[in-house]
Amino acid sequence: MLNYKRLKFWAFVFLIVFVTVIGIGLMSNPKTVGIIGDADETTVSPQNGVVIAESDRVTLYATNVKEDMYEGITVLTKDKSKTFSWVNVMNPTYTPTITITDKDNDGKDEVIIILTTGIWYWPFTAGNPYFKYGGLK
Repeated sequence: MLNYKRLKFWAFVFLIVFVTVIGIGLMSNPKTVGIIGDADETTVSPQNGVVIAESDRVTLYATNVKEDMYEGITVLTKDKSKTFSWVNVMNPTYTPTITITDKDNDGKDEVIIILTTGIWYWPFTAGNPYFKYGGLK
């Protein structure tokens, strides 16, 4: 039976054992993140996707086209490809922007992709209280 005068001691021992077990469990299955993120690695070719943006080293493919949106965007580099659950509008005015730069000065280039997930139109009408005489109030 536990000695109630030593309750703090046993609580501390239990806490140490619990933290150790959780720590070992987390270290044994670390989350791996690749250079393009943590998406599923796939094999992509132009035959099974629509090219929506290209740069000299990166190509973006859309694997699904629904209504006016590209869905399931794949990033293809020279030696890797990853598919993400990203979306982008199909309007050619809002084509994804790809920038390759060493943003954090670690000697390795980062790929920055800017997507447009929706287009918002301002209703410039005579009934709009913010629109008066050809401009905003």
